[in-house]
This record gives sequence, structure tokens and C-alpha cells, in this order.
Amino acid sequence: MTKPYSLQPTAYSRARLMRHLQAAWHDYCPVSGAAESRAERLVWLSAACGRSITSANDLSDAELVACIKALGKSNPASELTAAQLWKIRQLEKWLGWSDNSARLAGLLRKLFRVEYPQALSRQQSWRAIESLMQIAARNAGKSKTEIREELRSWRPAVAAGEIPF
Repeated sequence: MTKPYSLQPTAYSRARLMRHLQAAWHDYCPVSGAAESRAERLVWLSAACGRSITSANDLSDAELVACIKALGKSNPASELTAAQLWKIRQLEKWLGWSDNSARLAGLLRKLFRVEYPQALSRQQSWRAIESLMQIAARNAGKSKTEIREELRSWRPAVAAGEIPF
């Protein structure tokens, strides 16, 4: 049986912590040029640990863990986008679930242990959209590609005074 995931300085080797930091940084700030990315990363790491550093190797294990956790909390790339939320709401209406919010909440609770789509990460919302597409395809007896094409132009009817989605 595996232990639950945690970032303790003693739980990981130094090399593994460095790989984790690099991966977290790439998610946080995907920059094409390596020189710009390194310079930005060093400025951010210096600010996060509260001292000037010339290399990520200057950080202690505890500082590495703190920086990785800070990157995870302040990562705009991991947040749900407005377009993803819109697509989830569109699928909810297309499936006829908008009058019963417990249906979507139940699906999200079962798959991701959250109640509302706003609590999803970007990756989770993508998976939620794909799950909703599968449900829509199964209900309509069509493929996901056919549903996707149909939804490109489909917009729900809006009653007077109602805000769509």
C-alpha cells in the first residue's frame, strides 16, 4: 500500500525535489527561451525564499519544498478557465441538467470530490468536459465527435431577464 502524497523534505531525494520544482515552474510559466525562463525563475525563487540566490541549487530542501508549494498555490495555469466553465454549463443545459443542479454536483463529487465546477483545476475541468461529452453521446446515440460538432453552434434558449450560464 502506498503512502498518501506529501512534500516533506525527508520524503524525497534532492534530485527529485529539483525535478518537481522544474515541473512546477514549467506549469507556472511556460516560456520558450531557456535563458529568460531561468532568469525569471531565479527572481521568483529569490522573492519566495526571501534571500538572493544565483542558482536553484542554493536552496535548502525545506526552501525547495516551500517554493514548490507556493508555485502550486499561485499557479494560474492550474485554474479553471472561463471557456471551460462555459463549456461545462453548456453541456449541463444540453443534457437537461440545469433544472436539477444535484446531477452535475453528483457527477463532480463522484469524479473529483468537489461540489461546484468552479472548484475544479484546469486538468480536472477538461476531464469533466470529456465525461459530460461521453454522457451526451451515450444519451443521444451519437459519437463524441458528432456531439462536439453539434455543440459548436448550439446555444440554449434564454428567457427574458435570464443571464445565460
